[in-house]
Amino acid sequence: MLDAVTASLRDVLTMTYCGWNANLDAVIAKKRKEIVPDLRIVLGGPSFDHDDNDWIAEFFRNNPYADLFITGEGELSFLIYLQILQKNDLDLFRLDSSQWPFSFYSFDYKSGQVIHTPMNLIGRMDLAEIPSPYHSEILDEFLDDLRFAPIIETNLGCPYSCSFCVWGQATLSVVRQFDLQTVIDEINYIGMRSKNPTKIFYVAEANFGMVKRDITIDESFITCREKYACPERLYIYASKIQTKTTLKTFEILKPIAGMSMSLQSTNEHVLELIGRKNIGMENYEANRLEAERRGIRTHCELIYGLPGESYESFTDGISKVLKTGQERIQLYVILLNLGADTATAASREMFGFKTALPVQGREACGTFGDVSSVEYEEIVIGSGTSIDWSSSLLLVRSKNSGTVSKGLKLTSLCCRNS
Repeated sequence: MLDAVTASLRDVLTMTYCGWNANLDAVIAKKRKEIVPDLRIVLGGPSFDHDDNDWIAEFFRNNPYADLFITGEGELSFLIYLQILQKNDLDLFRLDSSQWPFSFYSFDYKSGQVIHTPMNLIGRMDLAEIPSPYHSEILDEFLDDLRFAPIIETNLGCPYSCSFCVWGQATLSVVRQFDLQTVIDEINYIGMRSKNPTKIFYVAEANFGMVKRDITIDESFITCREKYACPERLYIYASKIQTKTTLKTFEILKPIAGMSMSLQSTNEHVLELIGRKNIGMENYEANRLEAERRGIRTHCELIYGLPGESYESFTDGISKVLKTGQERIQLYVILLNLGADTATAASREMFGFKTALPVQGREACGTFGDVSSVEYEEIVIGSGTSIDWSSSLLLVRSKNSGTVSKGLKLTSLCCRNS
């Protein structure tokens, strides 16, 4: 990528910006702007607190290489940006900012003012007009690389608004579907072309099995596997609320995928604070038993450190899940993802979050040519309602040690909220 950026530097460099690549974006942008001072750099993505002008101003002061940040569905907004450049001699600021779409954010360093026009709404993009990146063959070089695993989307968005997550932000919690035949054709193209030795597919969807057409997509995965011996494994998230459709979906997929049955918390007060509603534990147990009857592997996810969650309420949640017969629980620490409600200044003050910035992992550190970068993530280690979570987790594991010895797979992770 760096070679491509350097070789083709002309007018605009655009990069996706999120908490997992923020520092890499910054060092690439700075170095490339040293080569081409007039290079226009546009960032976009969900990791942006678009409701806090003080935060936005600080963001641009800390990232002076960025000329523009685009929020929401970036494809249409970026097209509008390019059209503005074409009509204004490559100068966005020749067009009065009052005519910019609401998704544009910039900063006037002289006045110290955020530049944004919130009333200029634009329509949603037509997904049918977006060409498939796989069918256009622009991703072939990645499919041919043993190091990369393919990602596929069947829809955009998430209907839920959990305060710790940004998945539904770009589409304002509206789920829209890509053309079904396009999805099926992409599955077969990837299965035929991918050289990844693990034969894994990542499905970038928050609630797979929520709609009946997912059953047809399932069948396409299985048919592709029979034809090309790929995929052999799917990384996929099931619908937050499991229905008959969800169970049917994952019954078909059971040779290559299990079904997540995520709760994140079982405490009603915590769920209210994070804007989430779960099914009752009786229904949860019934779904788990039905999944077991159908031969579907399941696991539960719980997040520790959520607003209002105490050590006692969290361990009580583990006990509730165990009583349903669930044998695998994955524990995640809450991340303060930029753009999510829990990461705002108001939430930090309200809940008294105490945080730490661990390195994301070995894969988040590296030197690539003239670029070196280390990525961090902000995790909650304590709050006004709980003891220090960095030590609480040890107590959680100790308290459940008897159950662990009887077969419970209690996995501690700190890299994802969903």
